[in-house]
This record gives sequence, structure tokens and C-alpha cells, in this order.
Amino acid sequence: MTESPRLNLMEYLGEVPDPRMARTQRHELLDILAIALCAVIGGADHWTEVVEFGQSKLAWFATFLKLPNGIPSHDTFARVFRLINTEALEKACQQWLGSLVGRVQGVVAIDGKSVRGSRDGKKHPLHIVSAWASQHGLLLGQVRTAEKIQRNYGDS
Repeated sequence: MTESPRLNLMEYLGEVPDPRMARTQRHELLDILAIALCAVIGGADHWTEVVEFGQSKLAWFATFLKLPNGIPSHDTFARVFRLINTEALEKACQQWLGSLVGRVQGVVAIDGKSVRGSRDGKKHPLHIVSAWASQHGLLLGQVRTAEKIQRNYGDS
């Protein structure tokens, strides 16, 4: 019997190891990760905006998060994300997005960009390729590429 795919983001985020010492934990790691991810999807650019987002959506977050001490402070978000194993967090998010493959309806746009201002002397600028679920306004994935791929779509 095959196991059905997990679609719940919280299950994937729950696999990210907590880097904090147990005695210093006033907030659940899962709460911190979920609030931060939702806030960033909602347009937050700074930890203070993540806190404001969390506070404005507190009633909603309380329906599925523990929140033993409410919404963490911006200092707590910054401290946890400085310590977090970024590879484990990225893996959890990629696995969750992978579980959605074939379930996203509509157009998935693939786009490549060279990031302006990322050239450093002789180093090449940063090149990224993104997959965007247009109908849902959701970034499905983004990867750095070694170099820009030039395509000629004109008459040959």
C-alpha cells in the first residue's frame, strides 16, 4: 500500500530541527516558522513587519498554532533565523511544494532574471530561474543558475 502524499505545510516544517537550547524556548519553532512564512508570502520584508502581520492575524494563527506566549518579538524572529539550519528549512519547503506538483491549476510561468547590482568586479551577476503559479500568485520555486542562458526565438 502506498502512502498518500502529505499536503500540510506544517508537517514539513515540523521536520526542521530546533537550534535553540530548550531552556530558552518561549515560543514553538513551528509557530515562528509558520508566522514568518505566511508574513513573507503576504509581503513582509522586515522582522517588524512579520510581527505586525502575526499580530494582525493572531485569531487566525491561534486556530492551528500553539502560541503559548503570543506572537514572538522581532528580536526572536531574527535570532531564530540566524541559528536555523537553512538547508533543512529549504528542504522542507521544497518537499511541500513538490507535494503540490500536479495539483496546481492554471499557468506555471518560468522566468529567468539577472539580479541588477549583484555583479562584483570580475564576478558575474546572480542569475535566477523562478517558477510562478500565476493563478494563485505563488512562487513555486527559485534556483540560482551558474550563468545566464541566452535563447534566440527569432527566425534562424
